[in-house]
Amino acid sequence: MVVNLGPNNPEWCALRHELDELLRETGAHHICVLDAWSNLWCASPTIEPAREEEAIFVTAGVLKDLTKPLQRGGRVDRELRPRQEGYGYIRSYAGVYILLVRSRGYEARSVAWPSTVAAVLPRVETLTLALPFPDGPGSGSAEGFGIA
Repeated sequence: MVVNLGPNNPEWCALRHELDELLRETGAHHICVLDAWSNLWCASPTIEPAREEEAIFVTAGVLKDLTKPLQRGGRVDRELRPRQEGYGYIRSYAGVYILLVRSRGYEARSVAWPSTVAAVLPRVETLTLALPFPDGPGSGSAEGFGIA
């Protein structure tokens, strides 16, 4: 059985709602949940393809600069560098996921990013981990390829 992520998936809707709340609280432009391979799992609001590519590009750049990959214990927890990455904040969680908060310059100066993100991260993490894999259980694994 293939399970699609999106508005018809209750776990995805719950995560989207949490991102919507953080968006309202911070006044951010958009918020994305991505993984260590720069795959976008959820965003608030729905972002157009150019913004999606931008989020993936920023995330991939941050990940490339890590001394250890996320899946091997690397961590990200910092404000974005305005000249290279725009304004906002990026933080890793649950070993392979990333919360990317992008804002306009004037919003970024008025938000205490570390404490604001830390306050919602446990809920975002729980909701992210509840998401089904996009291609169903075992996708991309030995089980999914029928060799387990």
